[in-house]
Amino acid sequence: MAMKICKDCGTEISKSAKTCPKCGKKLKHTGVRVVLGLAIIIIGICAITSSNTNTTNTENAKPVSAQVQEEKMTLEKFNKIETGMTYQQVVDIVGEEGTLSTESSYGDQTMKIYYWYAKNGISNATISFMNGKVTAKSQIGLN
Repeated sequence: MAMKICKDCGTEISKSAKTCPKCGKKLKHTGVRVVLGLAIIIIGICAITSSNTNTTNTENAKPVSAQVQEEKMTLEKFNKIETGMTYQQVVDIVGEEGTLSTESSYGDQTMKIYYWYAKNGISNATISFMNGKVTAKSQIGLN
């Protein structure tokens, strides 16, 4: 169980507690503050399996059978993708468009996450773009 220290009396208490059991002080839950770049990495890793994203674009999603035939990401192609590349540069490396998984904006920041499947239809790569440039990438099972 995650623990923290009450600022008033110094008692170790659960992070989920709403009041300190010793002194009765109400505890503030300020939430997690995350640097935008770290948030993108976490979102990139979780994008395909998470249902708690800001906006999910299902219009561009293709049936798995179509993905297996069309999208051909490999580990060799994945390794050529570098931070700072544009979406078009990634498409040129992979040889085809990715499937838009998630798109969100905050102020003047726009994040898009695309994924590509390997020929086996299971292995895949997820690439995160902030304002049109690669900021994070992850892959599962590519060879």
